[in-house]
Amino acid sequence: MVSFLSRIAMRRTAALFAAAAGLVPCGGSYAAVEIAGLRTAFSNQGYLQHLPLPETTGQFGSESTGWIDIRHPLLNGTTTNVLQPFDFSNHFVNTHSIVLHDSNGQFASADLLRDWDRSSKIYAQAGLSTPRVSGEVVSAGVPWSSFDQTARRNLANSGVGRAADPATANIYYALEFSDSSANGVTIMPRSTGGSTLNPYSYLRTGSRDSTMPHELGHQLMNGDILWMEIPGNETHSDDSANWMFRSGSDFSFDQIGFDKGRIEGVQIERLYANGGANNPGFVQVDAGHEDYGNRVDWNFVVDNLALEDRPNNADEHPGGRDGLYFAPGNALATPQASHLQTGLGDFDHPSDFSGSFRYADVFSLTTRYSDFDRTSLGGDFSARNGALDYEVLFIDAQQQQHLGILDTVFASGWTDNTTADDFLGRWRSPVDAVALLILANSSGGIYDGNTQIDAVIVGMLVPEPGVATLILLAFVMVGPSIRSRRATSLTRKQDFQR
Repeated sequence: MVSFLSRIAMRRTAALFAAAAGLVPCGGSYAAVEIAGLRTAFSNQGYLQHLPLPETTGQFGSESTGWIDIRHPLLNGTTTNVLQPFDFSNHFVNTHSIVLHDSNGQFASADLLRDWDRSSKIYAQAGLSTPRVSGEVVSAGVPWSSFDQTARRNLANSGVGRAADPATANIYYALEFSDSSANGVTIMPRSTGGSTLNPYSYLRTGSRDSTMPHELGHQLMNGDILWMEIPGNETHSDDSANWMFRSGSDFSFDQIGFDKGRIEGVQIERLYANGGANNPGFVQVDAGHEDYGNRVDWNFVVDNLALEDRPNNADEHPGGRDGLYFAPGNALATPQASHLQTGLGDFDHPSDFSGSFRYADVFSLTTRYSDFDRTSLGGDFSARNGALDYEVLFIDAQQQQHLGILDTVFASGWTDNTTADDFLGRWRSPVDAVALLILANSSGGIYDGNTQIDAVIVGMLVPEPGVATLILLAFVMVGPSIRSRRATSLTRKQDFQR
């Protein structure tokens, strides 16, 4: 008899081959009815619980967890309009900035908003957040005309302005280097010698927009880039699309992932290995938040194919090609006071569901940093694809899996407050189901193999027929406000990305 997990793996393999051959639609490309308004509730709705996979002992299918937050990863008090919040992962690297002025009082220019925005987007490919947890403004101790390698090393080794925690990566900003025209320079952990864990990166004013995450990469990788390494220069890649390309590059925020700033699988493993000898353990994992998938609360569980079965906690639950499993249970979630989600919208939570069901509303989230889903190969990012980049397998009482049908898409999600919940999918089962699986899509290079699920609400019946009139009314009345909201969102996004 084929096991439950084996059927998942076969389903994933078959889907990838079929999509590559153009035989089946993927994710949000089903011909579903699309409604411009907000989600309508089931008459008998209830939560499913995010649970361990059958035939395992406490083995969840999530690779990581995360949350939506209105604070910029710079964590300096900057918040966004709630239309486009930020996303954070429980896999993270803490960072610390040091903005320098020289002995003559000339300050470096530091575009911190740009740098931490780019860094968050690049490292999200590895399931990592790079929050700036602290920062200082200090003197370089010498004029810029004397700020050479010796001066930089002396300042870093003195400890002035540096983070106290050795596992926090230090990023210095200098006006100029007296001995180099480089955009940035880094001393890697293995170069600091002995037990002195004192790596650092310096960025020069006017550096390229990829410089900060690139130099941070030297600290995290600790040498050995492992992807198209340049002979005799193993710390750089010769792949111009890679974030560790030898000369760095400028690129737009939306290019990151497919075209520029890409992180390869072998490099993901290196990151989570924390770079080998003499590394202070930059990459950290705060595991054990599987209840993030239980309730609509802006905290989510993640199925991420790039992390599946990778070692060193890159996959919190390694065990092959698994998925996110939901079934009736006790769908409680631990409140997270540390997550700032003010203004995003509160949900009127239903009770737990029991019995069998035919419909499932999947509360997926479109995230600023973690989603790279396109309309087509070489095409632009699609918010709809970002929200519907998964498939649903309904499970009957005999534990057989049945491919779900995307029945309805609610373009505005469940709240008008934000776009992060847009394109909520209502899925229909061909059988009476007792559980379901959610699997991330990665077909044809269009989808990034990463999906974020806030919660699942199910029911046996769709809304009563009288609700159809209300849906039509919502389409007419809410449509203009949706268009206005989209226009505002796009303008703010363009302004923010610079």
